[in-house]
Amino acid sequence: MKKTILLSLIILFSCKDFGNPMVIENSNNYLDVQLIFDENCMGCHYTGSGLISYQSYQDVISGGSVGSESSSSSLYDRITRQESEQGDMPPAGSLTTQQIELIESWINAGALLEW
Repeated sequence: MKKTILLSLIILFSCKDFGNPMVIENSNNYLDVQLIFDENCMGCHYTGSGLISYQSYQDVISGGSVGSESSSSSLYDRITRQESEQGDMPPAGSLTTQQIELIESWINAGALLEW
């Protein structure tokens, strides 16, 4: 009986996608977040585009979309909307769960250049 329970737990946890928490735990720099912006946002959100720019740390912070915590962040709101909802970002498809969690952690840590 104990072997059956143990085997069931092993199977359960090996099949569950918990993401990669090491990505977030080892991220201690805004550059990790900037890479996400570079790959997914810079096609539209660059300095001079008329939109909020995600080209540099200063642009991101001064643009006003970050907020003091993820629950008040328009950036976080937009990246967590369903693809079918108006205003979801990026429009080409959703970020991965890991990317969203990294941005959420960064915002909740104070959106610092290094944290």
